[in-house]
Amino acid sequence: MNPSDLATRSLAAVWHPCTPMKRHETEPLLAVARAQGPWLYDTAGRRYLDAISSWWVNLFGHSHPHIRAALTDQLQQLDHVMLAGCTHAAVVELSEKLAALTGLGHASYGSDGASATEMALKMSTHYWRNVGRPEKNCFVGLAGGYHGETVGALSVTDVPIFRSAYAPLVRLSATVPSPDARAAPPGETAADVA
Repeated sequence: MNPSDLATRSLAAVWHPCTPMKRHETEPLLAVARAQGPWLYDTAGRRYLDAISSWWVNLFGHSHPHIRAALTDQLQQLDHVMLAGCTHAAVVELSEKLAALTGLGHASYGSDGASATEMALKMSTHYWRNVGRPEKNCFVGLAGGYHGETVGALSVTDVPIFRSAYAPLVRLSATVPSPDARAAPPGETAADVA
């Protein structure tokens, strides 16, 4: 497929997150055909280093053979069942392994980082309500922090390009300075910044 055709079709049919759509009028989309390890390959066969690692594959790279085999095996047994009123061996076994590694009793699953942040905020609020302290429902976020684009995650995100469009929906958290050592003046240690 012609990369410009794919990009044109995409702009007509897909809302691309994390990027102002107007930007693509002057900066064309990268039409990706496949990925392997740290590399993306466009529809013309050119290779690009995926320095963002598509956010979710940064530890192991794209198309990791062990992960691909495990996914394929699982898909042949059970592709999906919601956990509201249902369970299955894979989720129980993973949850038991996570509990053994972390010392936590239960695992909760989300489809992405924003959903995980949303769930953590809700679980915290729910905990305090259950122990009779419903007023404990405020959060603190770090300056410059990014935690996703669901409404709850935006409440602890401090990146205006993501949060400002949805400001009427977002319950803002307190924002405190980030202990980022890269912002340290000469002679100040990372511990001093923190």
